[in-house]
Amino acid sequence: MSSSSCEEGCVDLDLTVFVPVSVLGTEHSLELKTLAVWAVLRAVSIFRVRNLVVYRDPDADPKDEEVFRAVGRYLLTPPYLRKMLAPLMAPLRAVGVAPPLAIPPHSVSREARVGELRYGVVMRCPFAYIGVKRRCIVVDECREGVHLFKVVSLNPLKCILADTPPKGFYKGPELLFVSSLVEGVGRFCRNKLVIVSSRRGAPLTRSTASRLLRSRSLCVLLGSPTLDPDEIVSTEGKELSEVLKSIEAEELWLNTAPCQGVRSIRTTEAVYITLSAVVNAACILYR
Repeated sequence: MSSSSCEEGCVDLDLTVFVPVSVLGTEHSLELKTLAVWAVLRAVSIFRVRNLVVYRDPDADPKDEEVFRAVGRYLLTPPYLRKMLAPLMAPLRAVGVAPPLAIPPHSVSREARVGELRYGVVMRCPFAYIGVKRRCIVVDECREGVHLFKVVSLNPLKCILADTPPKGFYKGPELLFVSSLVEGVGRFCRNKLVIVSSRRGAPLTRSTASRLLRSRSLCVLLGSPTLDPDEIVSTEGKELSEVLKSIEAEELWLNTAPCQGVRSIRTTEAVYITLSAVVNAACILYR
């Protein structure tokens, strides 16, 4: 199925999704862990998630967090910049098994085109490497580091900073790591509607879905293979509802697979199930 623009029947939601480090704990080889990282990134990219927050949970293995950091950074880096920005290291030994994410910044032409948005690296102003043979001359403002650029001229090749992309352009999720779910919720969910994915949540009905109308900024909390988000927060000596109340966030508890035919749902599967239900419900309500 080819992609379509946001204007073709859906709303541009500000989505932040939380997944635990232990999402990799059920996989017992580097190849499978790599594919699990890819599966999460692919899922959140399909639904245009802005922030993917990976939090430490009671079952988190520090080595799995290292794998998630390294593989996630590698997969989100445009292929033409990987040698420069994501040098090979031990956790990346199996990255060859992961298919492309195919997000817009990765799907660029071999030759630059006027108006095209491309990630690039500025080692020394005013020149940027944007994945083509020639260096691009950065006009107007220039800053060293990794930036999104817009090509404005071919002869000579010139570009401008475009770190704030135009509406409708999806640059992929921001990958963030926090030491706990409580910390992450406090940092990223203030004054937002927080959707708690839980087996004790309510099915997504017209009544529960109508609450999505209250906010276009949503946090989606996903638990581990063994614990729901509230149970993970309880291990930190806190109550999730009280944490959300303290940051003036609304809460909506959902069970988006109320009649599941399997013993348990993997977190990678829950990402697809929950985001599909929430985004489609929001599209219908906002239309």
